Amino acid sequence: MQNWFMIATTHIANCRFEDALQNIDRAIEQKPENAMAHCIRGIALKSLHRPAEALDSYRMALSVDPSNLIAANDLGILLYHLGQPAKAMEVLESAISGDPHR
Repeated sequence: MQNWFMIATTHIANCRFEDALQNIDRAIEQKPENAMAHCIRGIALKSLHRPAEALDSYRMALSVDPSNLIAANDLGILLYHLGQPAKAMEVLESAISGDPHR
């Protein structure tokens, strides 16, 4: 798992988003409860202009770890850019308050 995760993050850093997606999917297959892997997947998908799938990945990260501020931040920003500012604020306020169910 660790190797796929590290390879994927390196690909993200080098703007090789398809490669990152392939590697992070392998990492998630091995350890689906890794919230950061789902965040990395969301970043790759967002960068590939696949926002609906990116939203799903960020939401999955938050379902695994409701306190994951990276996932909440990225989800909120993406929702805002998709024209859903009220939902974005809800996600971000929940993250700030520490209440994922708010």
